Amino acid sequence: MKAKLTQLVFPLLLVIFSLVILRPLFSEQLLYTDDAELHAARVANYYLAVKQGQIPPRLAPNLDSGYGSSVLNFTYPLPYSISTLIYMALPVTIVLALNLTIIILVLSGVLGVYYLAQKFSLKPRHSALASLIYLTAPYTLINIYSRTALGEIAFFAVLPWVMWNIEHFMGGKKVKPIVSLALVGSLALLLLSHQTSLIISAPVLITYYLLRAKNKKQVITLIKRIIPLAAISLLITAWYWLPALIEKKFVILDRADTVTHYLDQFPNQWSFFFHKIKNLERLDVLKIVSIGYSNLLIILISLWQIIKNKSKSRKEVKYLSIIFFSTIILIMPFTRPLWLVSGLGQYIQYPWRLLSLVTLSSTLLFIHLTKNKLINNFFIGVILATSLLSAVVYAQPRGFQSWSDYELFEYFKTTTTFNEFQPIWAAEYTRHFPQEKISLRVPEKSLYNDDVLQTAEYAQLKIQKWNGSAMSYVIDTEKPVEAIQKTYYFPGWELVVDGQKRVIQYQDEEFPGHITYSLDPGKHQIELKFTNNTPPRKIGFALTLIGALSLSGYLFWHKKNESL
Repeated sequence: MKAKLTQLVFPLLLVIFSLVILRPLFSEQLLYTDDAELHAARVANYYLAVKQGQIPPRLAPNLDSGYGSSVLNFTYPLPYSISTLIYMALPVTIVLALNLTIIILVLSGVLGVYYLAQKFSLKPRHSALASLIYLTAPYTLINIYSRTALGEIAFFAVLPWVMWNIEHFMGGKKVKPIVSLALVGSLALLLLSHQTSLIISAPVLITYYLLRAKNKKQVITLIKRIIPLAAISLLITAWYWLPALIEKKFVILDRADTVTHYLDQFPNQWSFFFHKIKNLERLDVLKIVSIGYSNLLIILISLWQIIKNKSKSRKEVKYLSIIFFSTIILIMPFTRPLWLVSGLGQYIQYPWRLLSLVTLSSTLLFIHLTKNKLINNFFIGVILATSLLSAVVYAQPRGFQSWSDYELFEYFKTTTTFNEFQPIWAAEYTRHFPQEKISLRVPEKSLYNDDVLQTAEYAQLKIQKWNGSAMSYVIDTEKPVEAIQKTYYFPGWELVVDGQKRVIQYQDEEFPGHITYSLDPGKHQIELKFTNNTPPRKIGFALTLIGALSLSGYLFWHKKNESL
């Protein structure tokens, strides 16, 4: 009875402590951070897209001054889906829905680490401390209070649960079908979170689990167990990642300044190790990123144990220590040439983003050291004290900002730093912008020439329906005209004129990137709709269906055989 009570008390205390740390988020005001307003605007547009019939949302209908943005086609859908569901289910504002999403995600990560540590047979208090190390790491709190790095927060909310599920497959024991389902689900959620974090973490974790295996036979068994489930997760999420991968050639992502921007993102090596608590500058991430004293203490204890050669989990401890130090080296400015040669900066964007591996390796090191009784109570107390100190220093908002739902629904920017998701045929070459939702031009004339007749003189326009995902209107013209719609073309837009599907022109010399088409004299019914009718999206949906069927077949076979 006492043991069961203890198992309840510590998770509850963790939740309470986490909520204290996250208390500024229980507000209808938005944190003043690098990206908070951008994510709030995306949530608003994600909701609008769903409301307008986009399932799943791919086009942000009101962004980029109403021209529409393909940002939702490429960015992680998990946190935006949660925020949208909260907004639809509860009487809250967009801002509060976003804040509650962050709270839910952080709590998920904290509890995930706790139960992961329990898998290593740690005492509840030690499992709780592992969670605190994870929660109060400078990088974790910077992601919340200085960056609002929603994708990374989502990734590290799911990652501990993926690892918790994998632990069930270690050691050759029987695994219930529900565990296989849980692993597929958690892997799928991971794939729908932050892809950059996945690129960073996947090789490290794969190697970690291979090292955990006791012999070659166990390695083969683990691979046979995990690979099919990972493949099913990949198939199930193909509706998202396949179009994102293939259709990125239609945006300027690879030509944006992000390709080389990372070269200016190396932190100062001295403040990185020994950060001043006084006068903490929160306006520049480069000035506040640090390893954290708890993490430094853990790695020093780990090194001491390796030197003494007394570690009972020497492989894991040694490997995690190597990851820790390799990461630190890669973040240092003198490694710029290596980043340039490897091309990693294009995908990681910020070298200090590798601090996520420092947090991960430190947490796992603490678990292994504690499991094998290689860390005494004195150092546990010091780690606890430094973790609490980190919370005091970093869990502070640098200010708040007010955004109404209306302002977020009408947000006119692209929500990206370099407008990297604008279409390649528009972003860098646009000459003019139409003044109205629909502008009509006499063929071979310019809208900006003085001799062009005014639309009202030869044509009438009646708009029946207009939102960022679908438009319906009537054009009655006495002359042949070219219609220019104030919408950027992106694959998926379909045009129907008088019941007949038409090819959309979008490479007009005067209005490049805009949806353009020609009309003969007469009265015409125009329908435009953003759809999923592109080859990558159709194939993605087909693969998702195959994945769902494969999962059903796998679970049926698994249940029949009772074990893997």
